[in-house]
Amino acid sequence: MHLGTNDGDFKNITIQRQSGFVGINQESPNYELDVNGKAHVADNVGIWTTPNTSSKLQVRGNIAIEDIANNIPSSLNIGMRQTPPLAFHGDARLFCAGKGVFQSLFVYEPNSWVNWPDFVFEKDYSLPKLKGIENFITKEKHLPGVPTAKEVNEKGVDLLEINKILFQKIEEMTLHLIRLEKEVELIKATK
Repeated sequence: MHLGTNDGDFKNITIQRQSGFVGINQESPNYELDVNGKAHVADNVGIWTTPNTSSKLQVRGNIAIEDIANNIPSSLNIGMRQTPPLAFHGDARLFCAGKGVFQSLFVYEPNSWVNWPDFVFEKDYSLPKLKGIENFITKEKHLPGVPTAKEVNEKGVDLLEINKILFQKIEEMTLHLIRLEKEVELIKATK
């Protein structure tokens, strides 16, 4: 059965008698609802299953998710080119096997300031000696407290944690440079 116009522009609704499939702008629908073109839904849509997959919604092409900041269901997971998420991050809410481009990315963990490495500047902080760092690097082939290449390859990198580690190393290096500059100035002054 076809419903539509006869102006040469195929804008029909097709209902196949045997299968019950409905096509919009699709002369031979292959699914219960087969739309060839754009669709707009002004209210909620529930898509519960698709053939041969456990995904609730599969999209080929682009998708925009807007206005959900205050209404994100606790079970919402978004995957791009990978299902399921990596085994060691099974609790991930968003996963992507490929590149991601962000205009801005903000990593937030409540009370993360508690572990931020400003403790390096406390008077009682024991700054690692450069000789000890050199010995560690010679033996282990990476900086102390920094994940190895193997660990990163196997487990990935937590951006918040790696930034804490990097800032700790930067702050330690800064303290070493300040100390070395003072030593150089002292040597220059004694000449």
